[in-house]
Order: sequence, then structure tokens, then C-alpha cells
Amino acid sequence: MGFKPQRGIFRRPGRQPLLAGRPGSAAPHRRRPACQPGFAPATVRDLIALRRTHPELGPSGSLGVLHDAYPLTYLRGGRFLVIINPSDHTHALTHDRPRLAAATAVKHTGVTVDQVTITAGPFSYGIFRL
Repeated sequence: MGFKPQRGIFRRPGRQPLLAGRPGSAAPHRRRPACQPGFAPATVRDLIALRRTHPELGPSGSLGVLHDAYPLTYLRGGRFLVIINPSDHTHALTHDRPRLAAATAVKHTGVTVDQVTITAGPFSYGIFRL
């Protein structure tokens, strides 16, 4: 067919790349270790393990939605606070539940919880134990 792999991007001989590359060392690479923290497969593996350890995070756990806009915030199984912000903007949510401020982070990235505010950075999530 005439395609040659070059730095993870397939090029046609004498033409531009079929897919534009992502410059910088943070760009995904097929040789990057899947166990590296922050790498999607490692994060998914960690979340699956967490769900197996705590069944209330699965479909059998109760669900109480606290906020249905960004950041999506809900209680799972009565013991876990889950916060998800899939947007590319920081969002803050004020709350009147002092119990949430005492929550301990189980797994999170870019989320903070204090006495009156939950702040979620762009593309962030958090699972906190109450």
C-alpha cells in the first residue's frame, strides 16, 4: 500500500501526514507505559478497581443528585461524593452541607471541596469518601 509508520503517524510517500501530530512530550505515544499515572488506561483501571472494592459505586448503590449541571455532583451509596466536570472551564458550586467539607479524597484530579464551595477545574473529576 505504500504507507510507512513514522513517529506514530502514517505518511504517504511524498505527501503530507494523514493525521496531524501533537507536538510536545505530553503527546500520546504507543510506547508510553500504560501503567503511568494520568494515562487513560491506568486511570480506567484504577476506577474499575475502586468500583470493585466499593460496590456502592456501581449500579446497585443508591444515587442522590446534588447538582445536575456542571460540575455534575452526586452522592453514591450514601458514602461517596462524586464530582464530574467534562467541560473546558472551571466551575464552582456552593453548598450548604458541612459534611461535604470533611470528605476525604479517594481519587481525584482538579477538584477541591471546602466548607461552602466545590470547585472543579477543566476536565476534572473527584471521588470523595464522606
